[in-house]
Amino acid sequence: MLKRVAAPVPATSLLVTSLLATLLLATSLLVLAPAGGARAAGGCELPDHPTASCTGVPAGTAFAHTVSGDYTVTTADTVLSAYHITGSLIIKATGVTVTDTQVDGYVDNEATAASSYSITDSTVGTGSCDSTGLPSLNGHDITATRVLLQGHQDGVDVTGNNVSLTDSFLQPCYLPLGSDGFHSDGVQDQCSSTCSGVILTHDTVDARAIYQGVPTGNSALNLGSSADGRHVRAVTLRDDLFLGGGYTTALTWDAGAAWTVVGNAWAEGSWAYGPIDAEGTCGHQTWSGNTLVNVDASYRVTGTVSATGCVD
Repeated sequence: MLKRVAAPVPATSLLVTSLLATLLLATSLLVLAPAGGARAAGGCELPDHPTASCTGVPAGTAFAHTVSGDYTVTTADTVLSAYHITGSLIIKATGVTVTDTQVDGYVDNEATAASSYSITDSTVGTGSCDSTGLPSLNGHDITATRVLLQGHQDGVDVTGNNVSLTDSFLQPCYLPLGSDGFHSDGVQDQCSSTCSGVILTHDTVDARAIYQGVPTGNSALNLGSSADGRHVRAVTLRDDLFLGGGYTTALTWDAGAAWTVVGNAWAEGSWAYGPIDAEGTCGHQTWSGNTLVNVDASYRVTGTVSATGCVD
C-alpha cells in the first residue's frame, strides 16, 4: 500500500503559523494567569476550588524577617511582608496588612475592639496539630485572601463584625484533650453579642479532621447554631466547597436580612448526618445554584450528584 506523503509547506506559511501559535499562547497565559503572580497555574480558579498548593505563602518566598515567639502590632497601618513568626501574631491596631507571611501559631485581634487587619498570600499554622484548641484566625474586622489555615482546632473563630475570606483553603484538625476532645470547625461564630457580615467567597473548607484514620470534625461552617446563641447576621456564602463534619454546614439565621447562599458545593458522603442543617430557618435564607458533588483528592469536582436547597 502506498503511503500518503504530505506536500511540503512553504516557509512563509510556517512563519505565519508560528506567529499565530505564539500569539494564541501569550493570550491564553494572560487569561489563565492566577492572582498572586508566583503561583503555579490551575487549582484555584473556578470551576476549581482552592487547595493547599495554591494558597498560603507563595513558593519561592524568601522571608525577610524572622520573629522568635509571639509578635504584637500596636501601630496603625503597619505592614508585615515576608515575615516568619514562630509564635502567634497579636494585632492591637487598625489597618494592619500582612502579606507573604508564615505564622506558626495563630492570629488574634479579639481583645482590641479598635483593630482590623488584612492577610493575603499567607499561611497560619503548621503541618502538625496544635494542642491548645485555638483557631488559626480569631477575631473581627478580618479580610483574608488566598490564605492557608491549617493545624488548629478551628480555621476561623468569628468574635465580631466584618469577617471575609476569599480564595482560601481551611483545614482544621482534631487532637483530643482528655476524654471530651475538641469540636473542630472550619468557621465558627463565637459572638457573645450580635455580629454581622460573615462573607465566604470561593473558599475550600475541609472539616473532615482525620484522627487515627477516622473523620472527626464537627462542621465546615458552624454559624448561628442554637448551642452558640444564634448571634450571627448578614451571612453570604458564594462559590465555596464544603467537606466533612457531622452536619457539614450548620447555618442558623437569627434576624435581619435573609442570608445569601449561592453557587456552593458540598462533597457527597463526606458528612456523618447530612450536608446542611438550618434549624428551621430556611425561610430566611436565599439559595440558588447549590449542588452536591463528587470530588477527587485534589478537591476538583468530578461530577454533580444533584442540586440542593436549604435543609431545615
